[in-house]
Amino acid sequence: MKKIILFIPLLLVISTLYSFWGESVRITFDENDDRYHESINNVTPADVFFNRYHEVLDNRKRVKIETMKQRRKYNLIYKQRNCLVG
Repeated sequence: MKKIILFIPLLLVISTLYSFWGESVRITFDENDDRYHESINNVTPADVFFNRYHEVLDNRKRVKIETMKQRRKYNLIYKQRNCLVG
């Protein structure tokens, strides 16, 4: 019975330490995932650390090209409608 009684406080200490370190690590990673840094090309430090920044920059370039295509298409349609009306 003594083994069980000694084991329960040890589990409480371990779980408390784990939750403390788990929270501090989670806070650090959350901050690195949320904040963009201009000095590293507006990507997060986590993206650079895990070598994802190329994917992020390529995705941004793709979205920019698609957005410009949509704007061009919209503006051409708008101009055509205004020329017919005006």
